[in-house]
Amino acid sequence: MTSGSGRQREPGGADVRPVVARGGASTPMWVFVAVAVLAAILLFVVLDQRRREVAAPSTAPRSIDRVQTMSALPPLVLPYTPPPPPPPAPLAPVALTSTAAVPAPTGPAPGTVQPVRPMAPPQYTPRQPPPPPYAPPSGYAPQPGPPSLPQGGQSAGRVLVIDTAAPTETASDGSPRPDSATSEQAARREAIQSGRLGPRAMTVPEGTLIPAVLETALDSTRPGFARAIVSRDISGFDGSRVLIPRGSRLFGEYQADLAAGQNRVTVLWTRLVRPDGTTVALSSPAADTQGRVGVEGRVNHRFLERFAGALVQTTLDIGASLAGRSLRGDDSIIVTLPGITQTGAGASSQNRIQPTLRVDAGARVTVFVARDLEFSSGMGRRE
Repeated sequence: MTSGSGRQREPGGADVRPVVARGGASTPMWVFVAVAVLAAILLFVVLDQRRREVAAPSTAPRSIDRVQTMSALPPLVLPYTPPPPPPPAPLAPVALTSTAAVPAPTGPAPGTVQPVRPMAPPQYTPRQPPPPPYAPPSGYAPQPGPPSLPQGGQSAGRVLVIDTAAPTETASDGSPRPDSATSEQAARREAIQSGRLGPRAMTVPEGTLIPAVLETALDSTRPGFARAIVSRDISGFDGSRVLIPRGSRLFGEYQADLAAGQNRVTVLWTRLVRPDGTTVALSSPAADTQGRVGVEGRVNHRFLERFAGALVQTTLDIGASLAGRSLRGDDSIIVTLPGITQTGAGASSQNRIQPTLRVDAGARVTVFVARDLEFSSGMGRRE
């Protein structure tokens, strides 16, 4: 039966649930934490002590080293020094007896007077006579001095006057000409006179940039001619009239003088033709849109053509040197390839190949006007 409390009981009222023993009291967590902290502190102290012993200076010996050093010292032995020998006893004087005869002195006997030998007179060398005074040659004649003026302030005759000034040139009419140096200095002092531009409405001044478009392609392999068309109207100096209308034709020529390292070709425009038939000589160079002289294009350096001969020559030389090595002893084999000298000459000629530059048609260029262009004559109508 089940009661209101939810427990199962037998009809007699006894509790039928199993009896389970309770677990023992577990060790609290703070004990483990305290043990771990103490172990960490102990390990840190031990490691720090060992680190200090290792890092200690070598001058402070440890007790173990001191004991080992004292036990390793050899026994102290002093070297034996013998005593100094006693001083020698004094010797008795020895009497010397000689049987050899003593030679008699060779000098004069005392009391004798020797004669005095007279001194030889000194040798006298006569002195050289002085050189004779300088005498002028026989052909020399004294030059007369300047004429003296008469005394008393009155002239006794004509007086000679010498003029040392440079001669003055005279003109055909007898008038004196000015000195050339003086005339040059005077010309230098003259100021440069200003001029006046022609009719401003009919003049394109120097330095004007005329934009154009190339109608022909350029190739610097050979010199040739070029043609372009003006792409914008160009007015006169005051801007009141259009002097070079759009559509005008430009004719010029270019040279094949491209050098190594250059990427521009020089074009010289020689003639301009307007749509109405008016022509004008230009003699002006071509430039890019920013005014830099020359037309920029693609450069072909022709690397293979220039260095193929050198590569072939190097390959032949290496092959000949490898084939010339001996396989036995010191014997030598000389291998000569026919035409190797001609190959080297061809390689040197190929090194002189110049790069080429190409400019496609339709490239934008400008004409840098090198002098004033005046359209006063030949203007058939007002633009």
